[in-house]
Amino acid sequence: MNWLNGILSLLLIAVALWSMRGYTRRLEKALVLCSALCVLAILWQENWIPWLQAQLPPKSPSTLVIHSDKQAVLTPSLQRQIEGAQQIQLLGDGYRRSQWQDIKARPLVWQQDKDKPSLQLQFKPQVALGREFELVIQRQMHSRPVVDQRRGQWHAQLLAENGVVLAEEKSKEASLRLRWLAPVAERMVLQAKVFDENERLIDAGPIPVEVKALKPLQVWGRFDASSFDARSLQNVLRQSQALLDWQTRLGKDIQHIETPVTEITNTDLMLIDAAFLEQQSGASLQQILAQVAKGKTLMVLGANANQTNFWRQRFELNLQASNLTKDAEVTVDVAGFGSMSLTPNAFSVMPNNVSNAGKASTWHAYPQSKGSTPWLWQRSWQGGGIAWIALSDWHRHAIATPQKLTAWWQQIFDQLESAGPNSLGISLRDEMPLLGERQIVCAQGIVQGGISAVEKVVLPLSSYAEAVDQLCTAWRPMQIGWQELSLTAPELKSPMQQGFYVYANDAWPTWQRYLKAQANLEFAERLPARLKAVAPQLPMWPLYLLTALLLLGLWRIDTKRA
Repeated sequence: MNWLNGILSLLLIAVALWSMRGYTRRLEKALVLCSALCVLAILWQENWIPWLQAQLPPKSPSTLVIHSDKQAVLTPSLQRQIEGAQQIQLLGDGYRRSQWQDIKARPLVWQQDKDKPSLQLQFKPQVALGREFELVIQRQMHSRPVVDQRRGQWHAQLLAENGVVLAEEKSKEASLRLRWLAPVAERMVLQAKVFDENERLIDAGPIPVEVKALKPLQVWGRFDASSFDARSLQNVLRQSQALLDWQTRLGKDIQHIETPVTEITNTDLMLIDAAFLEQQSGASLQQILAQVAKGKTLMVLGANANQTNFWRQRFELNLQASNLTKDAEVTVDVAGFGSMSLTPNAFSVMPNNVSNAGKASTWHAYPQSKGSTPWLWQRSWQGGGIAWIALSDWHRHAIATPQKLTAWWQQIFDQLESAGPNSLGISLRDEMPLLGERQIVCAQGIVQGGISAVEKVVLPLSSYAEAVDQLCTAWRPMQIGWQELSLTAPELKSPMQQGFYVYANDAWPTWQRYLKAQANLEFAERLPARLKAVAPQLPMWPLYLLTALLLLGLWRIDTKRA
């Protein structure tokens, strides 16, 4: 609509000049011209005619005006101009993070267009087979979620490559969620469509998804006594084809032992109840912790804990008797299945968990949402991690809602994996890589190595200020669609490959608008507060008052003539 605003502003001036023909005195002509100029100034100051702002010279010699919709690429020449400017006045949508990353920070004046819709898309391009794929779509305005509740429902669809609708949701809120369970492990490009309250298409575009088959989990389980909870968890793991080395104490000298048919070569998870760990000798406990230090994850089922001093001294975990009633329950969210009620442990973790040394503990609660009761506590332990489950009685759901119980434990295992130590992997800094746009690619879990597009030049990795404990390089994708990157490192016996989807430059304009808005704000936040730009704001009431007086003067002249 910028061109229309420009035409209207020119028309306003033309009408003012034409109306001057009806006035003969210089004062009268001056009143007409000043009235038109005042109205034009109001429109400009209120940012109703950005077209005019783009045509006018900078407000000061040190301010560089950039219209991103006309100058979509930050050319070397434009970058030099930015370097020489003291302040940037940005018009249009702005630029992406990959475009701003090489620009030295400058004070930035920018205001997002109020009339352009933007969407925030959130999803994980990689999902494990058996886990639900989830796409969250949020409508944005001025970098904030917004939906008019007085209107009807807006909705979105997730479609397969052949156009079949896989999921559809409606909402009156600012966001909605689309969920889908993939039947097979494969790499695909789904499609999503977003419609407004009047069934008009807001935007549509590709949704790349890679469904990966997981290797069977290798679990080392040790329990001080048999329990319904341990048995139901054992069944959940069996159904997922996990390899179990499982021992349960049935009496003083009686053990129930289950060993896997296939030998366990590399334990993924050590699953132990609290009472078993409390009974271990110093040497046995050190052996367990030595495995954790090497990168293993230790999960403790805390329901049968008894020795609070043991946990405080050995693990800096402060337990206190729970103040909840006997029949109290904790509600946990299960993605795709609603919620589930479970029983809290007799001992709860203190909210402000502090070690004996007086320093803040490294234990952190999950979930972190406001008002929720923490039920999963985690901490790092050298190269691995330790988790504490503060709930029990999940076996009650094993018969009534077995799928919900399985999904809940899958959430826990996924959380432990994401919160664990850095493992080998490749990641992109940009969540929406575009064709021909330089991308920062980072690798974690290695000390040296290189990244290459398959069968192309190896790009050496080096340290990157914005990626702690990672090595990074720059990559410019030259093809649209799924692209394969290969990581080579001394820690790897063979190159590790990872797929990334490259979007066309015109894909998801509403999502790109949101990403640009975020990147503009990030660029502005680089500077200290004392150096940040302040948008020129003139007091508007004198201008409105002056315009009213001028128009009143013209009205008085016309009434006297009549």
